[in-house]
Amino acid sequence: DKGIKGKAKVAFTINNKGKVTGIEIVEKDNDGAAKGAVVIADGMETWSPGKQRGKPVSVKYMLPVEFK
Repeated sequence: DKGIKGKAKVAFTINNKGKVTGIEIVEKDNDGAAKGAVVIADGMETWSPGKQRGKPVSVKYMLPVEFK
């Protein structure tokens, strides 16, 4: 809606409670795309956390975003 164009990749962790934490910009075409990707990641609802041996654990993700 704001005329942003470009690509960005953000990395973040889903903690053992399902919350998005530690958002980092990994790659970007421009600052607008990077900021937009961070806003998207930060606005995500609670996820189902990963599990290891039946217990919730933190999991790292990378999210590529493209604005056209």
